[in-house]
Amino acid sequence: MENNTLEELVRRYLKVKETIKELNREKKELEEMIVEFVEHMDIDNIIVDGVMVEFTRKTKIQIK
Repeated sequence: MENNTLEELVRRYLKVKETIKELNREKKELEEMIVEFVEHMDIDNIIVDGVMVEFTRKTKIQIK
């Protein structure tokens, strides 16, 4: 393991924590946009890049 100081480790931790917050916010926005998009379509699932994404009750996204 690298020889890091406590300050460097905490700084990296805080940066990762903030990045996760931003990604979760973006994920939620994307989920809302996708749900809004498929609400008015007759579609139950889609395969994108080899991953099946299922739309359950048109209000939730489930990755299989």
